[in-house]
Amino acid sequence: MLKRIMCIIFSLTVFLAAMSFSAFAVGETDKSHDYIIHGGGKYKGHAATNSLDALENAYAAGNRYIELDFNFTHDLRPVCIHDWNYLSYSGYDGKRPTLKEFSQNTVYSSFKSMTLEDVADYMRKHKDLYIITDVKDLNIYFMGIIQREFPDLRNRFIVQVYSEIEYSFASRMKFDKIIFSLYKLDWNSKTNTNRLVEFAKNHRLYGYTFPSSLCDIDGYVDKMLESNTRLFVHTVNDKSEQQKYFDMGISGVYTDNVTHN
Repeated sequence: MLKRIMCIIFSLTVFLAAMSFSAFAVGETDKSHDYIIHGGGKYKGHAATNSLDALENAYAAGNRYIELDFNFTHDLRPVCIHDWNYLSYSGYDGKRPTLKEFSQNTVYSSFKSMTLEDVADYMRKHKDLYIITDVKDLNIYFMGIIQREFPDLRNRFIVQVYSEIEYSFASRMKFDKIIFSLYKLDWNSKTNTNRLVEFAKNHRLYGYTFPSSLCDIDGYVDKMLESNTRLFVHTVNDKSEQQKYFDMGISGVYTDNVTHN
């Protein structure tokens, strides 16, 4: 009898663990991440400004999953900027500004620039906000800064990683939500759906994100859906195109638009 009870307990433990993993992988039933706002969202005709003005505008429109681009200043501090030439910096000579120089200037002449510290302050005031990070260079170093300096926000930074090595570091740093971006992978790796599905089945992922053009490959999305994790595509602004991807089974789209009606 004791042996039978132990077998039942073991079976239940395995079942609950599987259910827990599945819930994490497939995720919330709400639709709040149908739209991930790209670069803070379009604001006054400008996309991807990564400015405080854009962030406030996107949040006010009801968005709670917002992606921001981060680059490093000359003194290796992370700031929100897509390209340095977006910065209204009169003395800009092609070199990275220091943190002080960055903070003293605006984006497109009028929008308030943001440092990582500014983003953290905004997140602490808006506790339902999640920030998806886009860090093409020094991503592991960036994640280390969040881990050391903003541990209270680690669960609300959804970090994008661009390789299995970056994933390994993010996992060790105990980030709860990790999106694996296929952006920097070569074509063979992006289209090796068997490998991608296998990786997702053996690692805790918040989702995959990839260019919407990959959805045009026959059978690509159907195979990726076998990963049992969220699938996001970028960057899609046309509503009919967005609906087409949703109908395929895509979980969410990165978009510049902050309103979705």
